[in-house]
Amino acid sequence: MSIMFDTRLEAAKVLASEGIEVVDKFSEKAKKLNPIKICIFNLLPEKPAAETQWLRGLSFSEYDIEVTFAMLESHKPTHTSQEYLDTFYTNLTKLQNEFYDGLIITGADAEKYEFEKVKYWPEMEKIFAWADTHVKSCYFSCWGCMAALYHYYGIDKHLIGPKLSGIYAHTKPNPEHILLTNQPATIYVPHSRISGYDHEELRNCKEVTVLADADGRVGPTLSCCDAKKHVYVIAHWEYEPEVLQSQYIRDTSKGFDMQKPENYFDENDNIRQDQDWISQFHTMMANWVRYYIVG
Repeated sequence: MSIMFDTRLEAAKVLASEGIEVVDKFSEKAKKLNPIKICIFNLLPEKPAAETQWLRGLSFSEYDIEVTFAMLESHKPTHTSQEYLDTFYTNLTKLQNEFYDGLIITGADAEKYEFEKVKYWPEMEKIFAWADTHVKSCYFSCWGCMAALYHYYGIDKHLIGPKLSGIYAHTKPNPEHILLTNQPATIYVPHSRISGYDHEELRNCKEVTVLADADGRVGPTLSCCDAKKHVYVIAHWEYEPEVLQSQYIRDTSKGFDMQKPENYFDENDNIRQDQDWISQFHTMMANWVRYYIVG
C-alpha cells in the first residue's frame, strides 16, 4: 500500500526509486484515502536519514499510512537547520488536540545523562501524557524505549561501559505472541548504544512481555505491553546496512577507542551480506500496525 508524507522530503525520491508507492499527503489522491495516521517524534540528530528509515519500514504495511514528523520544542537540534524543521516538523503544542493511530518515539543523543537531568525531560513526560489519551499504540526505539520504560514502570537506565555496537541474535521467549507473526526462530537486531537497563528488572516486570532476548550485555531487546499496546525496542532495528560502519568510522576518526561492530563485518571487513534484520524489521512494523493499531 502507499506511504503518505510531505514529498518535498528527500525520502520521497529514495523510496520511489525502490519501487515504494509514495503519495504526497497534501495531494488530491491523498484526500480520497482513509490512511492510518502515525506521528513520529524524531529525536535523532541526523533527521533526514532517520526519516527515510522509518518511512521505509512503515511502507511494508498492508495499509495506507500517513506520517507526520514532530520535534521537541525545548531542544534545538544542531545538525538540522531551523528552516528545515519549520517546514517539515510540528510539535506538541500544535498536536495537543490531534489524535493519532500510532506514535513512534526514536532514539536520542542523551544516553549519558540521567533522565531528570536531560533538559527536555519535562517535555518528554508531557508527550507521554498526551500519547496516553490521544494515541492508540506507541512504538519506542532505543533512548525512546529506555525513557518510556522509566516513565511507565520506573525501570532506570545506566551506562554499560564500552559501546555496544553490532548485529546480535535473539531468541523468542514468547514465540506465539501476535507481534512475532511471520518472524523466524532467531531474530537479528542492530544495537548502537552506551546505556541500558537492568535485564532482570525488565524480565520480571509483570506488565511487560519480553519478545526477543539475548545473552550477555545485550539482554532483552524487544518487549511489549498488550494492555497499553506499547512496543519497546532498545535498539536501532530501523538501521540501513551501512549505518554501523559509518558510525564506527566517525567515532574512530574522533580518536575514540572503539571496537569494530560485532557480527557485522565478514572476513574481508565488508558489511555482511546476510542482512536478516532488515526484512525482520519490516515484518515487525507490519505486525505492529496490523495487530496493535488496526486489530
